Amino acid sequence: MLLIFLIIQINNFTADSTLTLKRVEVKGNSVYSDREILNMLDIHSLSKETLEKGIGMVLRRYEKAGYPFIRVKPSKFRMENGGVSFSIEIDEGVKFFIDNIKVSGNVTTKESVIKREFRLKNVQIFNPKIIEKAKKRVEGLKFLKVISIQPVSYKKGIGKGFLLVNVEELSSSSFEGVMGYSMGKINGFLKVDTYNLFGTGRRLSGLYSSYPDNRINIYLSYTEPWILGYPVDFGFELDNERFDTLSMISKVKGHFAVFPVFEFILKVGIEWEKVIPGEEKWFGIIGGTYKKQAQHLSFSSRYGIHGVNRVTAGVERLLNRSFLSINGDVCLEDSIPGYNLVMVGGANTVRGYEEGEIRGRAALWSNMEYRFPLGGENRFFPFVDMGRVELVDNTKLFMLGGGMGISFLTPVGRWSVDYGVAKGKSLMQGKLHIRLKTTI
Repeated sequence: MLLIFLIIQINNFTADSTLTLKRVEVKGNSVYSDREILNMLDIHSLSKETLEKGIGMVLRRYEKAGYPFIRVKPSKFRMENGGVSFSIEIDEGVKFFIDNIKVSGNVTTKESVIKREFRLKNVQIFNPKIIEKAKKRVEGLKFLKVISIQPVSYKKGIGKGFLLVNVEELSSSSFEGVMGYSMGKINGFLKVDTYNLFGTGRRLSGLYSSYPDNRINIYLSYTEPWILGYPVDFGFELDNERFDTLSMISKVKGHFAVFPVFEFILKVGIEWEKVIPGEEKWFGIIGGTYKKQAQHLSFSSRYGIHGVNRVTAGVERLLNRSFLSINGDVCLEDSIPGYNLVMVGGANTVRGYEEGEIRGRAALWSNMEYRFPLGGENRFFPFVDMGRVELVDNTKLFMLGGGMGISFLTPVGRWSVDYGVAKGKSLMQGKLHIRLKTTI
């Protein structure tokens, strides 16, 4: 919250009072003219609501101009010719410049992790818009909540100082597990993420997945943030998928993530792939992610020596109680090996089907839920999932699954249980998924 002072002195003035306005006199202003101040106030009839709104506009305009210590005081209310006249007294303070960031409330997180998100270079003028963007970047780290940001002058009346950022540390690690039962076997995945390794903002993730056809996948990723002091992250990934005792595929990826604007992340990198039995291949990777409030958009593409090899994209949107996601995955190779086929079906694609039950060249699927509140953080959600897959023989297959689930918050984390039935299957042939997601 910015350090601003709003003093309103209106004797015997109630919220629902409306008086005829005769004249407003402005005093103490030099940054803006009397006419500009009156346009900001925009008061045609005098009421508590219009006066507070007008003064709020004056405060914001001054803050945008670099004056965070602005004081506005209406005074000298008087009756004139059947109406009310009054004065607006302005104490503009000094134009404020920031040369440092100081942090309080951090216990594990290093101060430099928070300071760098403000991207302060030398001395810069106080700017609420830039500060708000920095606040979003800090909270976008996932393990911090900004309680307040206040400008503090080194000495009273001096237009130079620092920003005092008060934060609260949140959970910096998460665990997610999904268990399903089908084909007489238990399958699913376990995922562990930590976002603030050793208080440095480094990220480490691990994933273990098992499938009904005995496939096993192990995935690890690591991200080193702010390479050489610039807002560029470097990450690498290790991905190993075993099909049986004699065949597997291993992948190593390295990428740089650039942040040209706050909501968008651009990724560029390379990928090495080794198939056993088979050959080695190299690919280029380019992708991006856009996140803003309740929506999420991502895409990635892989390039081989013959051009684009694979493209994936997805979008998620949460609107009130409705959740919608749409995802696509296209493999553009002329001859697609089995391990590179697009796999659809299961807890994260089309529920009601086996994990990766349908495989093809390309697929588009959507998930729709309506979340009924059950009190507190608990909810009940019916869902419908749909998919369209282009098979290897170029025929098209339509997938449809529906069901219902329940999600509830417990001391150990959020549990979700859902049951889905695929098109053409009986109710008893549905698939059950149990999910636990918790923070540490």
